[in-house]
Amino acid sequence: MDIQVKKILFLEPNEEFHSYISNVYLSLKKFCGEIVIFNRRENYFKYGKEGMNKMLLETVEREKPDYIFTWLTWDELAFDVLLKIKKISPNTKTVAIFGDDVHQFEDFSRYYSLFFDYSFTTVKSFMKKYEDDGIRPIFHTSLNSTENFYPLKSEKIYDVSYVGSPKDTQSRYDNIKYLMDNGIKIKLFGPGWDKYPEFNEIYMGIPSNDEMVKIINQSKINLCFSKNNYNVGQMKSKIFEIGACNSFTLCEFAEDYLDYFKENEEIIFFDERREMLEKIKYYLNNDMERDRISINAYDRVINEYTLDSELKDFFYKTKNEKGYRELPKINGKCITLGNEFFMKEKEEILDIVLDHDYVSFNIGDVEYLPFKEYLQVYSLEKTGKNVSLCNYNLYSNILLDYATFMLRQAKNNLKKIDFYNFLNINQIVVRKDYFLKNFDNFKNILNGKGNFSFIEFDNIANVYIPLVRLKNYKLKEDYDKIKVCFDDRLIYTLYSLYHKKKFFSLVPFVGIIKSISGESFVFKFLIDKLKGKNII
Repeated sequence: MDIQVKKILFLEPNEEFHSYISNVYLSLKKFCGEIVIFNRRENYFKYGKEGMNKMLLETVEREKPDYIFTWLTWDELAFDVLLKIKKISPNTKTVAIFGDDVHQFEDFSRYYSLFFDYSFTTVKSFMKKYEDDGIRPIFHTSLNSTENFYPLKSEKIYDVSYVGSPKDTQSRYDNIKYLMDNGIKIKLFGPGWDKYPEFNEIYMGIPSNDEMVKIINQSKINLCFSKNNYNVGQMKSKIFEIGACNSFTLCEFAEDYLDYFKENEEIIFFDERREMLEKIKYYLNNDMERDRISINAYDRVINEYTLDSELKDFFYKTKNEKGYRELPKINGKCITLGNEFFMKEKEEILDIVLDHDYVSFNIGDVEYLPFKEYLQVYSLEKTGKNVSLCNYNLYSNILLDYATFMLRQAKNNLKKIDFYNFLNINQIVVRKDYFLKNFDNFKNILNGKGNFSFIEFDNIANVYIPLVRLKNYKLKEDYDKIKVCFDDRLIYTLYSLYHKKKFFSLVPFVGIIKSISGESFVFKFLIDKLKGKNII
């Protein structure tokens, strides 16, 4: 490549399990003299979040890379650490790739992108959303590497194949079962299908990347399912991988695909399983039509959607830039109300609040995490909503952050009354006028006489990042609901202790005491994780 940088720090594992990560790694290597691997996720599990972030700063200070690249889907990178990188290595440019913007932009990507110099999205239609938020320039990537995915001269030995996992959605299982019941010769590849004995005859195991390329090339029809865990259609990078192999895709429809391919010319869609079955039968019997569409898709992908061309454009535009982006300023003042405020007379409280624009709460044994008020006020300014909610951590001095309330899962999977019951006043920031209007409701909550049902769903700005710690906070025990909307973080602490060979830590004993004292979900989480072997 004619554009070269000296050194890139890559915060991902260099492994085949996630092809899109391997794709990025292989393409980045072409543009730099040296690429240094810092496996942030592995280091997170081994040394904890604080330890991993400290190690990252030490690595940056030692290596002084030109660029840092990472794929971001959760909160393991601390905001203050991302800002410190600029102090210890002023010439380093930070880059985040956001791969799930269909369901992550509104509550995650738009906030984390503020702390990076540059951001990539995998969905073209979201570029304008970033730009409207002032995140410029924003770059697009298909995540497609022609070094990892390419045509082979192979015999078509599979009628239909699907490479992927069942995910947490019923639709993929139902689609496969429907095809199987209707006599379609389909083969399944990928993790998770082994738990369905009814698929034993068609399940072929977990392929390596090289094996995946062979499967794509050897399949007459490659299926691409688009629905995510929330049963919403979402564009998948699989279409670029199949296209790069000069192979045929039958794809579950999602609107964003139309920004990339011409329907019925370069890609074939289906909306529901009966249509899927009919189109499978049609294209199995029409080889020339199938080949024509495959060739058209291949030409489109090779000419327009490769990481090599996307990264070349990125480095061309950014190599000589300073790259540092300051955090945008927020308008208005935020006041934090503690217990002592609510001991005053109502009129006195309202007089104090009138001089501010936003209201947050610090009630009880609580710790604000960095940028809590900033991000929640920012969320209100960007969305125009009246109420901002963030994720929260449950914390104890020994167990540390042992569980995280997951706002998105709670809103999507719980009944409204259950959702309101899990809310805590400390995760809330509201506009002043909204607070004044609902003062009695907030006061009733503090007095244990009310709940949050006065907050309307469509009036909430979600920040899917834990920004507050609730210390010694006891949940109402209902494990079936807790497991839906809380993430177990204790397992990560235990894994870290095991790695450090601290076998006699107090952590497991405190966990037992918590379970005995009414928080049995702490150990139920662990048991479920271990049963599913879903430790990391």
